Amino acid sequence: MSMTIDNHGTLSMWENCPQKSKGEFSLVGSSIPMPILAFHCLNVAKVACENERIVALISAGESNNGEDLVCYSWGFNNHGQLGLGDRENKTHPEVVKTFDEESPWTIYDIACGVAHTALLTRKKKSTELESKC
Repeated sequence: MSMTIDNHGTLSMWENCPQKSKGEFSLVGSSIPMPILAFHCLNVAKVACENERIVALISAGESNNGEDLVCYSWGFNNHGQLGLGDRENKTHPEVVKTFDEESPWTIYDIACGVAHTALLTRKKKSTELESKC
């Protein structure tokens, strides 16, 4: 599995691409980079992949200050390594609810291993209103 982010923030993948064929989850080989349409017109900040799974950080706002990144994951999930609260394989990106726009945490780095996913997080900066309370 190979991934690339171009200078416009578009994510593309080739080699082992998660797909459903005849109702079954599988990895399909592609020698041509294919854009991830789920992120069309969005800015992909970071991506990590392993042979069977992908984790991506997508900018939820226009500021691109690193505080507004939302975590998505998809691929094989037999150990729950996608962080989605289940063990179902996913052919399309899904938001990891623990790290969505409403989360008090922001992710600043990601990595994938054989049966795990690692995220480095920090508390989001509090807004002016929150700091007065």
